[in-house]
Amino acid sequence: MAYWKDREGKIMSNMENSWNRNKKDHTDPIWDVDHPKYLSLKSQFAREKVNKENAQKEKAAKAVEDKKALDNESPEFTGILDRETYMQWKLLMNLEEDGQTERKNRDMKDIYSNITWFFRRLKRVLDFLPIIWRGYDFDYAHAIELFRYQLERTADLLESDKAYTIDSNIHAQKIRTAIKLMDKVYDEEYMEDFYDKKISIEEAIKKQERAHQLVWKYIEHNIQGWWD
Repeated sequence: MAYWKDREGKIMSNMENSWNRNKKDHTDPIWDVDHPKYLSLKSQFAREKVNKENAQKEKAAKAVEDKKALDNESPEFTGILDRETYMQWKLLMNLEEDGQTERKNRDMKDIYSNITWFFRRLKRVLDFLPIIWRGYDFDYAHAIELFRYQLERTADLLESDKAYTIDSNIHAQKIRTAIKLMDKVYDEEYMEDFYDKKISIEEAIKKQERAHQLVWKYIEHNIQGWWD
């Protein structure tokens, strides 16, 4: 059953209104404005009205509080009463602060990495400097010496705890073997045997040439695995 107000503000039901309009004599108690059931409905309507007014007042007070919070914490959002908009703005600001912190940390890591990289490269240059200082451009033997030194450094790395590959120790052993073969060839070990009269000059030259071919075939066969 629906209830409403007439022009004078009196609360009436649809049936009561119809009864008043038709001016008929009804004896049903529900049409009696002094009946307990009618009074109960009237009281319920009044409570709902009060609750609705209180809810509107609370909403208005909340809006004022939100506006004060926005004005105090975020001047650029002055005048905005929408709390949801404010919370979205706070989330975006927090994300921006997190992004700035992450960028700062990444920049610091890059700076540290560049500094360590610089000193690592500087140390490597200083390690090579004596060999470069002794070297000349008119003899291939200096290129062989430089190459031999680089192979030694690579083998040292593969045998260290800084290596990542599983077979690093095996490759390091192969590099050591190549270095020994290079020493036999370029230190002219077979020619020393000739000077000591252990073998003839023809045999010394033959062994020297064969060793020279063997060392570079060995390097060619294995060198592509000498990395980490």
